Amino acid sequence: MALTLPEQEVPEEQLPYPNLVPVVFCRLKQTTRLRNRCLQVARSPWLDYVSVLIIVLNCVNLSIYKPGEMKTNTQKILDFLVFFYFIVEMSIKVVALGFICNKGSYLSNHWYKLDFIINVGKLLDIMFDIFDIPLQFFQVLSPLQLISRVPSMHHVVTVLLGTVPMLANVMVFCIFFIQIPAIVGVQLWGGQLRNLCFLGEDIPTKYNVSLSPYYINEEKLPFICSRNGESGTQHCRDVPPFHKNGSTCVLASHQFASTVNGLDSTGAGASVNACFNWNIYYNVCRPADHNLSIGANYFDDIVSSWITIFQVVTLEGWTEIMFYTMDAYS
Repeated sequence: MALTLPEQEVPEEQLPYPNLVPVVFCRLKQTTRLRNRCLQVARSPWLDYVSVLIIVLNCVNLSIYKPGEMKTNTQKILDFLVFFYFIVEMSIKVVALGFICNKGSYLSNHWYKLDFIINVGKLLDIMFDIFDIPLQFFQVLSPLQLISRVPSMHHVVTVLLGTVPMLANVMVFCIFFIQIPAIVGVQLWGGQLRNLCFLGEDIPTKYNVSLSPYYINEEKLPFICSRNGESGTQHCRDVPPFHKNGSTCVLASHQFASTVNGLDSTGAGASVNACFNWNIYYNVCRPADHNLSIGANYFDDIVSSWITIFQVVTLEGWTEIMFYTMDAYS
């Protein structure tokens, strides 16, 4: 008579790594040679040391890249070796810990999730590069893999992420802080900063000369004018006289024909090189079809007004906006 003894499970405390799942991928136990070796490597601090060194070398490689130039063969080889190393490292940890849906698995760790996303993204970058589509977005995110290797950085990132709700409240406050002046700007100065001095008559056709349709000063800055009925500080009558070769032009257009023939209307005799003050005909102040300040400094709509107020908040270029508003409005 044969006696059959029931199988006894190995107690959890007898496992080499009690905190990890006993079996992964349905058959790899902790004592299986492949998984046991992967566990030893994954638990070794030297793996993180080597990973940090590889990340630093990759950062150096990224920093010497020059946009617009082809990567050297050395850079391409280094990119491939870095990618291959992290794929091997991820594979070792997946075999050691399991991939998903078990205690202590690879994707149960939030920092490993970041590594997984970056590695998969690098694979997509390589695939796009094969089709001559230089994406390289995830290549730039490679330095973030340092976070999962340095425990002290875990605490810093955790604290920063904990401040996100407070930063969101500050963002909402800033939105209202900018929104109110932006609305006021649209109501008060909509279209005002596009006021330019245009020619009052068709001077180019009448006298066969080449002139800009609106006045542009020598500094290439827009000459913002105040329309009739507005109390701005700058009007078309303030347009300075035309200058040529350092000389101020004083002749008017009615002297143009006689001067070309060698004699002005007064009979005084004028040179054909005489200087005419065409700027006096820039006497009509009206809105231009476009904004001359690279489309950034005006209040015609809520979006542009937002951008303008944001410039003022950053204290960059606010003086130009202030003077433009004074010239056109008050």
